Amino acid sequence: MAHPTTVDRLALGDHVCWTFQGEGERLDAMARFVSAGLEHGHKVVYSTASLAPAAVLAGLRARGVRVAEPARTGQLQAQSSATAFTAAGDFSADQLLDAYATEIARSDREGYAGVRIIGDMAWASDSAVTTEALAEFEVRANALFAQGHAVGLCQYDRRQFPATALRRVGAAHFGTTWSETDQRWSPLLRMTRTENPPGLRLVGEVDISNYDAFTGVLRAAVAEQRADPRPTALVIDAGALRFVDARGVGLLVEAAATAPAGVHLRCCQPVLAQSIAAVEPGAPGLTVSFSDTGAT
Repeated sequence: MAHPTTVDRLALGDHVCWTFQGEGERLDAMARFVSAGLEHGHKVVYSTASLAPAAVLAGLRARGVRVAEPARTGQLQAQSSATAFTAAGDFSADQLLDAYATEIARSDREGYAGVRIIGDMAWASDSAVTTEALAEFEVRANALFAQGHAVGLCQYDRRQFPATALRRVGAAHFGTTWSETDQRWSPLLRMTRTENPPGLRLVGEVDISNYDAFTGVLRAAVAEQRADPRPTALVIDAGALRFVDARGVGLLVEAAATAPAGVHLRCCQPVLAQSIAAVEPGAPGLTVSFSDTGAT
C-alpha cells in the first residue's frame, strides 16, 4: 500500500493520481490530508462516490479529525460526485471542470488560503465513460491546479481500475502513487503559472509518466497567449527541473512553434541546458537563456 504520509508533501498547485486498495488505507491518508488542510486555513471539498458523505465524515472523525465545526462553517464539505454528470446521466468533463473552477474562485472570495479538492473516482468505473475520456478530463484539469490556488487529489481504487487504465490516467497527472510508494514520495513534476513575467515554473522531472499532464498545461498556456491581443513570450522557468527526456524537450519545441509570441526558456541544470542547446538553434519560436534566475 502507498504510505499514508505521501499526502503530507502535497502543496497548492499539485494534481495527483492517488491509488489505493482498501477503505482503511484510503481513510487513514485522507484524515491526514484533510486535517492538514484545515490547519493551514484551506477549504476542503471531498466529492465521494463509493461512500456516503456522512460515512466519509464519520471515518474522518474516527481518525481524530475535528469535523463538526469545519462542516458547520463550510470549510469542510463532503458531497456526492453527481456534479460529474449531466441531468441525463452522461459524464461531462466541461461541467465538472466548471464546478472545480467555480469552487476555486469561491474559496478565494471566502478568504481561504487555498482549497483541497478530493475526488473519489469510483464513479468512472461504474459508468460508461471511457479511459480516454477520463484521461482527457484529467489532462485539462491540470491547467486549473497549475494556477496555484488549489491542490487536487484523485482517488483511484486499484481493485476497480485495470492497470492499463491506471497508467493512462496516471500520465494525465503531475504525479502518481502506487502500492510500493513509500514516505519519501512527492509529485514527480510541479508546474505553476507565473504572472511576472507570464509563464510557467517547472520543478522536478518530465518523463513518460507525466507527458500528458505536461503537454496539457503547455497547451493551455499557449492558448491563453493566442487569446491575448498583445501577447508576450511565454517564459518557462526550468531552473529547478532536474531532468527532461528527449520527448519532453520535443514537447517544449512543439509549444514554442505554436505560440504566437514564442517561448523563452530559462534553465540552469547542465544536462537540461545541453539537451535544449542541441535543438534550440533550429527551433522556431524558442529562445533559451542559461542562468539560475527564476520567474516570480
